[in-house]
Amino acid sequence: MKRRYFVAMGPWSNWEHSLSRKPILWGVKPDSSNTNIGEFNRLEIGDIVFFYVTLEKPSKFSKYGFFGVGKVIRKCPNEEELYWPNETNEEKYTHRFQIESIKIFENDDDILWFNGLPNTKGLAGIKSSNPGLEPLLDAVREKWEIDLDEIDDKFYLYQNNPDYPVLRKAEIDKFFGINYAGGITDYNKKNDYIVLISSLAGVYRDKVGEQLITYTGQGQTGDQTLTGGNLGIVNAKDNERKLYFLEELEG
Repeated sequence: MKRRYFVAMGPWSNWEHSLSRKPILWGVKPDSSNTNIGEFNRLEIGDIVFFYVTLEKPSKFSKYGFFGVGKVIRKCPNEEELYWPNETNEEKYTHRFQIESIKIFENDDDILWFNGLPNTKGLAGIKSSNPGLEPLLDAVREKWEIDLDEIDDKFYLYQNNPDYPVLRKAEIDKFFGINYAGGITDYNKKNDYIVLISSLAGVYRDKVGEQLITYTGQGQTGDQTLTGGNLGIVNAKDNERKLYFLEELEG
């Protein structure tokens, strides 16, 4: 799957607040032209986000540019709770997303910047045709010693973690555009996604761990050939489809 890149821009006061908590959270607020929300809607789980710090004081850096990079792991639209230091009841970053950090730097010498890259709002996509993209990726490989093409597309399953809230069936159906009924299922209604859910009930009690799902075939007899959702999981990478790991909880 071809990588997509975004820029998340803000003052150090907001970045410091976000980086001191896990998972890392960033957000945008609606604007008159609706471009911020448009960029948020384009953002997908698995996209790469560069952390851009402005010159607004106070700041630990003396210049602007990229000081880190991460991968989007969750989107949180329409949030109402105040979170960042510069938020008010009238000015809220309502459309938020969580980021898994890949690398963060703390010195001016490590900051990267190339002319032509977007730096005018809180979130902006970097088009593949942008002349600054290839120099940026080259510098990330050479100076930061990170090859973003090698970043694993694996998504982690977080169990009983208050930072990853419980989603009810209605929320799952709305977010993924599906009608979830249970079990580990390959949802074909939305071709970009495969949704994996471990069912508490039923005989197919596949093993779900923090980084691994194991197909056991328990409860079946005869042919154990992979079919349906299980086959879809195996072929996900070749078919350029994303995996979402969800776990059913009691209650």
